Amino acid sequence: MSLIIALMLIQPRAITCAQPLALTSTQCTGTTQKGNRCKNKVASGTRCHLHRESTAKKPEPTSTNTSSVQCSGTTKKGQRCKNRVKNGTRCHLHD
Repeated sequence: MSLIIALMLIQPRAITCAQPLALTSTQCTGTTQKGNRCKNKVASGTRCHLHRESTAKKPEPTSTNTSSVQCSGTTKKGQRCKNRVKNGTRCHLHD
């Protein structure tokens, strides 16, 4: 009986691990606009929040209908204006 009482009086020690638990993270597999590898860390999956399909910025679609042309006006020196216009034939300086 005294053995049981003695065991009950012993305070339990804190359990410690030999190695601390670490979250494994890997580097994102996406590439930057300059073509370099992304340096963000990813806890799950292969891509960070910037390079996931749902949040990645998609390039703006280029429309073939809106082409720009050179302004048809002339400068004070008598040379053709180099400004580009989308609608019409003259820029804001030669209207």
